[in-house]
Amino acid sequence: MGILSGYSTAAMYKFFDSKHDLVAQTLSRRADEYLAELRRAAESEGTALERLHRVVDAAAVYFRARPDFRSVLRQVQGGSAIIGPVLAAFADDVYGRFAQAMNLMADLIGEGQETGEIRAGKPAALAHLASVLINEFALADADLTAEDFHAVFDGALRAPAASHGPGH
Repeated sequence: MGILSGYSTAAMYKFFDSKHDLVAQTLSRRADEYLAELRRAAESEGTALERLHRVVDAAAVYFRARPDFRSVLRQVQGGSAIIGPVLAAFADDVYGRFAQAMNLMADLIGEGQETGEIRAGKPAALAHLASVLINEFALADADLTAEDFHAVFDGALRAPAASHGPGH
């Protein structure tokens, strides 16, 4: 690690208290970057469902470019007993970021419900469903194209055709 960063291993500890702190800080930085990508996608132009597609795509691109982070998050989801104290501490942090991501999606879902684009239901519950689908697509590296996954995602969230708003 030291060689790649340009610092010796001993010098790294001038910046971090311990190996655990180094790992936790690195994971936190990645998680913050990921949340920023989701926010950009959620705040982009387009319908609520189009922006949810961008959230899906941002997650897939982010984790495809960072397979090590994807692997660590899979372990966090497996339970802290499996992954040890450093990741258990990070897992506590992840839940705050997870709540922020869920709120972004619930807001988009609520907006889509107002226009008749997204099915009725509690936005938070539908956001949880969307999150599970996104995780399976992005973290499990599902063998689906983005377009194929959008169709699966739409099948779970899109309002039945009769309840679409004008122009849908």
